[in-house]
Amino acid sequence: MKKAISLLLLLALLSGLWACGSDPYTGIYKGVYAEDDAGVYRMEDYYNGENYLELKNRGKAIMMVNDSAHELTWELNEGEITFTEDGDPFTGWLSEGVIQLDYMGWGIQLTFALEGAQIPETTVEDPAARAEALEAVRNYWNGDWYGWWYISTGTGAYAQEQLRIRDAAAQIELDQDGRGPIVIWDMEHSREKPLADCILRVDPNTGELPMGIAMSGQGQFRGQPVLAGDWLIDPSVAPYDNLLEINGYYSDEAGDFFYTLFLRPWGQSWEDVAQAQDPNVFPAALPEYYDIYLEALAAGTSLVDFFR
Repeated sequence: MKKAISLLLLLALLSGLWACGSDPYTGIYKGVYAEDDAGVYRMEDYYNGENYLELKNRGKAIMMVNDSAHELTWELNEGEITFTEDGDPFTGWLSEGVIQLDYMGWGIQLTFALEGAQIPETTVEDPAARAEALEAVRNYWNGDWYGWWYISTGTGAYAQEQLRIRDAAAQIELDQDGRGPIVIWDMEHSREKPLADCILRVDPNTGELPMGIAMSGQGQFRGQPVLAGDWLIDPSVAPYDNLLEINGYYSDEAGDFFYTLFLRPWGQSWEDVAQAQDPNVFPAALPEYYDIYLEALAAGTSLVDFFR
């Protein structure tokens, strides 16, 4: 009998210790708002599916956003909460059951709240208007693109490659939220090992419709990182219609260089560029293989077959 009582007392003591060890901030914080440069949206209108942030004991967390689950770690320091996913941190604030955070450096502010918490009041945007703008953006960006790229300024081994024109091709596939991959290759890089690839996020409420302005997420150019915000692409300020201009910087042990890519939709003529012949805009009027490109269009050749 004494052994049974002792066992019950031990279990009660352990239970009490576990309870004391429970973090008071743990729980499920439901998604409330998503805010970008265009405005504030109800999170259920901004992302698909159920969206929440669950803080667990021992610094673990699960964030469900846009039907995608992310395993995170979290740490709280005087109201500032830091989440880490695969070594990449992003921060926010936790106060009175409400978490507001800068999501993964995308320029999107997310708000989550515990049940019963006082949610900040704000004016939300019309989701129908946003969906219409995103559809216009997808129709503009998605598909095949053709053009060229060059090194404008190079050092080390890349100094001799300055102003050398290389034909380039790209494929873009944005999803319903205006996010998706761009894959770029040239005559020296196959689709299996592209010249560059990264995620684009196109904001339909900046620039001009139907183009909007695109910003890079994480990716690579010739094997070196492309980070969020390294590329900013605004077709509305380009010197010619339907022209994507991508500028970036590359560095490795052999040297470094600044590069520029010019892309237009597959099938579009570049005669307006050739007739302008403005070296202040382009160091070369046309892609190197432009004549072959025209022959490929006349034969109904696809971009993939052209760069095979």
